[in-house]
Amino acid sequence: MLCLALAGAGVAHAESFNYHGSLSAAGEPANGQYDLRLTLYSAAQGGNVVAGPIDVHGVAVTDGNFSVPVDFGASLAGSAQTWLAVAVKSGNGDWEALDSRSPVAPAGASCPGSWTLDGNAGIPVGSYIGTADDGEVMVKRNGYNVMRARGDGSVELGPYSSAVTPGVRATSVSFAFGAAGDYSFAGGWNGQTNNAGSFVWGDRNSPNAYSDSAADQFIIGAKGGVGINTATNNSGAPLDKTLTIAPRDGSSVASLSFKYGADKSWDMSNIIDGFMLQKPGTGGGIAMIVGANAQIIGFNGALPMAAQPFKVGTNSTNGNGAYLSPGGTWTNASSRFFKQGFANVDAGEVLAKLVAMPMQTWYYLDGEAEGRHLGPVAEDFASAFGLGHDAQHISTVDANGVALAAIQGLNQKLEAENADLRARLDALAAKVEALSNRAE
Repeated sequence: MLCLALAGAGVAHAESFNYHGSLSAAGEPANGQYDLRLTLYSAAQGGNVVAGPIDVHGVAVTDGNFSVPVDFGASLAGSAQTWLAVAVKSGNGDWEALDSRSPVAPAGASCPGSWTLDGNAGIPVGSYIGTADDGEVMVKRNGYNVMRARGDGSVELGPYSSAVTPGVRATSVSFAFGAAGDYSFAGGWNGQTNNAGSFVWGDRNSPNAYSDSAADQFIIGAKGGVGINTATNNSGAPLDKTLTIAPRDGSSVASLSFKYGADKSWDMSNIIDGFMLQKPGTGGGIAMIVGANAQIIGFNGALPMAAQPFKVGTNSTNGNGAYLSPGGTWTNASSRFFKQGFANVDAGEVLAKLVAMPMQTWYYLDGEAEGRHLGPVAEDFASAFGLGHDAQHISTVDANGVALAAIQGLNQKLEAENADLRARLDALAAKVEALSNRAE
C-alpha cells in the first residue's frame, strides 16, 4: 500500500513549481523509482479538470522524500484557485490515488495554508501544521529524523533508531531502541517497551536495553539515581545510585505508599530525625519508627526514647513495651496489669524438677563462632514445667521464674532442715544439762 503526503514546503503558486512530498509503502518510508500522475481541478472535490493529467516518470524517492519540477503550461497564468490531485504507482503496478486534493494558488497569490519561515501571526482558529488524512508527518534536521508522527497515532522523537513497531500506537524517544507495545512509552538512550501500557526509561550506562517483562509496567534504569520532587539526596549532594523522595509543596513529610488490594497497604514517611512505617486505615497502626540521629527503633506502635532505644509494642497483642536498654539489657514487660490467670506454685516441687533436669553445655548448629552455652534443652524444660508456647523455645521470663521459684523452694528446704536441726540440738542440750545436774 502506497501513501503520499505533501511536505511543509509542498505546492507553490504559479503555473510551474517544485513539488516536494513524502511517500510511504506499508507504513515505512519508501525508497526507489516511482511514477506520479498530477491533475489540477477547479474544486477540492468534484469540479472540472483545469490542467493535466501530467505523468512524471522515474521520480527518485529516498527515505520517503522526493522533489520534482512540475509545469502545467502558460494556460494557467491568471487562473483562479486550483487543487492538485495526485496518483502514484511503482513499476508496472496500478495507479493509486490520494484521497484528498492539495490547494494550489494562482500566480501572484499567497499560498493557502503556508507557514512562513520567520513566524506567523493572526493564525485562524482551527489552523494546524500537518496532514488532513492518515498520512505521516516527518520533521528532519541535517538529514536525520527529528520527529515522525505516523498515521496510526504513534510518535517517534530522536535522530537514531527510536522506532515504534509498525501497527503499534506508542511513543518513543529512545535513541538506541524503541517501543513495541501499544500505548507504551520508551525513552532515554536504552529504553525499550515490549508490552502494552508500559513506560520504560533507560539511561546510557548499559549495553543492553532496559525492557518491561509484562504489560502496564513502569521501569526506570538510572545509574545516577532516581529523584522524586528533588534532584539531590537528603544531604543536598547530587543523587548517586539512590532513590530519593523529597517533600512536596514545602511539606515536612515525604511518603511512599505500597498498596495491594483494599486491606494490604503500607505507608512509609519521614518524621523528624527518622522515618515511620505504618498501615493506614481501620485496624492499622505504626509498625516501625526509626530515629536516625538518636539511634532508636520502635516496633508495633512503640515510641522509643533514649532510655529505651529498642522497644516493641504497646499492649499484650504486640509486645507490651519490652525494650533493650542503652547498656544492652533486655527488659521484659512484667506489670501486674499485663497479666491474668494467676496461680500459686509449689516452690519445693519446682526445685525438685529443676534439680532433676539435665544441664549441659553446647553450641548452636553452625554456631561455634558464637561460643558455647549452658542450660537445658527446651523439650526437657517444657516436659518438666509445661510453660511457654512450644517445646522448641525457652522464654527468658519462664527461665527467670523457674530460677526464682527454685530459690524459694531451696530456702524453704533449708529453713525446714534448720528447724529440725535446732530442735534436735535443743533436745541434746537439755540432756547434757540434766546429766550435768546429776553429777553435782
